[in-house]
Amino acid sequence: MKLVLSLALISLLSRGYSAEIKLAWNPSDTPGVTNYILYGSTNTLTLSNFNVRTNVGTNLVVAISTLTSRQWQFGVTAQKDLIESDMSNILPIEVPLPPKVLRIIIP
Repeated sequence: MKLVLSLALISLLSRGYSAEIKLAWNPSDTPGVTNYILYGSTNTLTLSNFNVRTNVGTNLVVAISTLTSRQWQFGVTAQKDLIESDMSNILPIEVPLPPKVLRIIIP
């Protein structure tokens, strides 16, 4: 099954020592897709090398939270009749370090 998905970052929100990102992609042109699977990795992303694997059903948008601050790579596949497509484009995302704690000192 050929899958051409355009994976895109919708938003990145950093809170404390973790972050939440929202990712979206176009639906597969293949009729009858039963679910999409999102993959994420802090190394080179492949279908056999990943830190995150999330079955998101037929949703085209997903939010992932509690990501550590570092470089991540994300991709998505589609499934139909238990056959998984090739990976979409790989989207690199830098999850920033949390801001330093600021203190206001009043003399």
